[in-house]
Amino acid sequence: MNPVGHNNIWGGTQYDGTLGMYQHFTVQKVATIKEQFQYFGIGYKAGNGYYLLTKNEKVSDKKKVLVIDKDGNFFDDKKVVLQKLRRREMEGNICPMKGLKIFVQSTSPSRVLDIGTEWIAFINLVKEKK
Repeated sequence: MNPVGHNNIWGGTQYDGTLGMYQHFTVQKVATIKEQFQYFGIGYKAGNGYYLLTKNEKVSDKKKVLVIDKDGNFFDDKKVVLQKLRRREMEGNICPMKGLKIFVQSTSPSRVLDIGTEWIAFINLVKEKK
């Protein structure tokens, strides 16, 4: 779990997850997820972008899912995310839930994000040791 994130140079909120750093954005211009990364000068790698779930969607167990709760707490650990979603496994239909923002991993660089859509970029594969 990460306490409420903090603002940074991109003007969004940054979260410290179990695997590294994530950056939360709101789309300013209609573009593919890969173009969103390029717009902010972030290196793109398939699977490092997550889009906000806005309708029921079938999700493969192979995809990662992130959650931000109503207090702004960020979760990327699969076991914790499953608890928050009240599920035993990720495979199957997932629907938006009151009090949670659910972000689904996009493995397609051509997924188009509309203006106002929230999305998250995984920006740091290695956490700094303290």
